[in-house]
Amino acid sequence: MDGQVGALGEVLAQQPSWARFAPGVKESAGRKKGTGSTGHGDRYLARVLGEAAVGASRTNTLLGERYRRIARRRGKKKAVVAVGRSILVIVWYLLQDDAVQFHDLGPGYYDSRINPERKKRNHIRELEALGYRVTLQPAAWPPSIDLTASTRPSSAGTLSQAPHHPSSS
Repeated sequence: MDGQVGALGEVLAQQPSWARFAPGVKESAGRKKGTGSTGHGDRYLARVLGEAAVGASRTNTLLGERYRRIARRRGKKKAVVAVGRSILVIVWYLLQDDAVQFHDLGPGYYDSRINPERKKRNHIRELEALGYRVTLQPAAWPPSIDLTASTRPSSAGTLSQAPHHPSSS
């Protein structure tokens, strides 16, 4: 067992791409090239990392949430590679220093990083760039009793088209 961990440490210390989980973009004249594989490397380690990533995807952890977020946008295969690479980085740090301990941040980590004020400010700026004047009013949604469409408010704010002047653009 020590020989396998030692070999894994050597591979990780040399270059993460040896694990076949380094992202690569192969493009020529704006056209994507290649078969979608991540390149050369240790196919056995890549397989183990892929299996670990699929296992982690079914858990209620940071890695499981990372898989679900990426799979929603980019597909399951790319999510497996991304989570496998995350596992590889975690293992590298654990092997690098004996004092380092793994602490899972939990599935709510990404939600806690979202700043609602920044999100609101960015949306307002984008709408104003399109020529709208934005006034926000707090919504009384969600009501605690009835969730039918007739009781739901139509919008949280009002949008009105500002006169667009061609000279200002």
